[in-house]
Amino acid sequence: MDEGDQTHDVLASVFTEPGTTTIRPATSDDLPWLIEQVREFAKFNNTKFFIFPSEEKARAGLIRMMEGHFMRIAEKDGKSVGFIAAWWVMHPYNDELPLLSETFWWVAPEHRQGRAGLMLLDEFVAFAKEHVKWATFSLLENSPVNERVLLKRGFRKHETAYLLEIE
Repeated sequence: MDEGDQTHDVLASVFTEPGTTTIRPATSDDLPWLIEQVREFAKFNNTKFFIFPSEEKARAGLIRMMEGHFMRIAEKDGKSVGFIAAWWVMHPYNDELPLLSETFWWVAPEHRQGRAGLMLLDEFVAFAKEHVKWATFSLLENSPVNERVLLKRGFRKHETAYLLEIE
């Protein structure tokens, strides 16, 4: 066995040990879990209007994100624990400026002290660096995430967003 084989064996053991978190594209098999997570996110969202009108509409939106945009799942020991989704589009005023705009970044509360959230963010950044010129990311005002995790990855504060809820 040469040194390369030993390195491969060590890396293989790291990526197959119990407790390993992996990131993969979302598929239709994830829909039942994703729908439950979007329902939980809607409760966390802290807005006057509930963003989960029905399972049917949530399913349609999730499929749209999977099929035409960017959506990844974090799994720990084969169990889904978090996801990230973004619109992958051309800028409306410049068709030579592709952009990735985050819409959801969610890790189930019982898994928030692990690596899944940062791994999802790193996957978003890697995809952006390969496919777009601009990537935008937002944090809710009640998010437990510190903006430093974005700044460390090359983001800069560019705009502040506000929400006006009309009855």
